[in-house]
Order: sequence, then structure tokens, then C-alpha cells
Amino acid sequence: MKISKKLTTTLLMLVTVPLLQACFPIVATGIVGTGFVVADRRTSATQLEDQEIELRANNAIDQKYMDKVHVVPVSFNRHLLLVGEVPDSQTLSDVLAIAKQTTNVESVINQLTIGPNLSLSSRAEDTYITSKVKARFYGDANGTFSPVHVETTTENHVVYLMGMLTRNEADSATQIASTTSGVAKVVRVFEYIAHVPDSEKMQDQSGTKANTSSKPEDVQAPAPSQDVLPNATSPVPQ
Repeated sequence: MKISKKLTTTLLMLVTVPLLQACFPIVATGIVGTGFVVADRRTSATQLEDQEIELRANNAIDQKYMDKVHVVPVSFNRHLLLVGEVPDSQTLSDVLAIAKQTTNVESVINQLTIGPNLSLSSRAEDTYITSKVKARFYGDANGTFSPVHVETTTENHVVYLMGMLTRNEADSATQIASTTSGVAKVVRVFEYIAHVPDSEKMQDQSGTKANTSSKPEDVQAPAPSQDVLPNATSPVPQ
């Protein structure tokens, strides 16, 4: 019996929600609503466009391939990251063509692998790794960056980080992600900005920093990391 992608997603949510609730408060999951829209360095219009890009790309790929592929499109500032698995090189080329034809996409970052789809248990483990990385962002950033500025996705133990960050912010986020247990590699899909926007500096007058909350078992030797978005630089938000 075939299991649709929607049903698969539902099953994954049922499996992983208890794990997520045990790991960190719901604020760390990104389910905060308008607060995150205000804090995001993208404009509200761009955030909406990114959501639409993900939906359009996912629907187009799903309509053609259903469960023959496992492709997760993640869009940030119109850069579309593709992670997952496809069965062969021809399918890979076709999926990339679909992604590039998606309306409003500025670039496509291909991180797909050729091989069988990951099992449900492997996907659940990836979701758990993402939750641990996000929890450590909130516990260990110590004011070096804002966790709401980093989009985190995990596929087959590889953590993908997206966002509009300064080099120092990106390095701090990478260090935390790369030392989280279970992470095999960190791929940085950052757009680098010259400095933290003045509006954010004005909002942070307290100087308070988060307390480190990682448990020993959450920390490992740093996993390797790499940048994949070539020299992208965004205008500094005001």
C-alpha cells in the first residue's frame, strides 16, 4: 500500500511532537506568529513569497513524482534549497528544472542525493536533531546572534542553516550546530550582511545574554561545515 506524502508528514509529526515538547519550549519551535515576522530580517512580503515558493515547488514535484522521491524545498530570501533523495540522475535533472521554473526563485541550491528515500525513522531522527540544534541556539547563543534569524533543516544527519547574517553571527551559529550530538555535517546557505541593522541594536539595550543550557550529551566534537551559496550579499536591512 502506498503512503502519500501528506500522510507521511502527519505520521512524522505524531512521532516527533512528544520529542520536541520534551526538548525545549514551544517558543523555540518558531510557532510564535507575528513576533517572528517582526524580528525577521526579510520583509514581510519576502517571507510570504518564500512560503509560496516552497508550496509551489513542493506541489509541482509531488504532482509529478509522488512518493518516488523525497524532496524538501526550503526557501529563504528567494534562494530555494533542495534536500532529500531522488532515484537517479535523470530524475535529479527534472526536479532541478521544476525548481528553477518556480515563480520568484532567484537561485536553486541543489543538495539532493541519488539513492533510496530515507525511512520514516531516519526522518524522525532528523527532525529530532533539528529540535536539538534550535534548542541550543536559544540556550547557548549568549547574544552572539538571534535564533529567529536562522532557518534550520536536517536531512540524513546533515544540518542546513539559512539566513541573512554577519560573518560573526554565522560562525557562532555554525559552532553550535556542528557540536550538537548526531550532526554529521553543517552546510551554510547564508547570505552575509556587513553589520547588524541599527534597528536591532536599538532594540537590544539590556545587554542580557542567555544562559548556557546544553546538557553534556548534546555536545560533540565539531562536525565539518561548508558554504554553498556563492558570495551572496544582501542589502543591509534598516
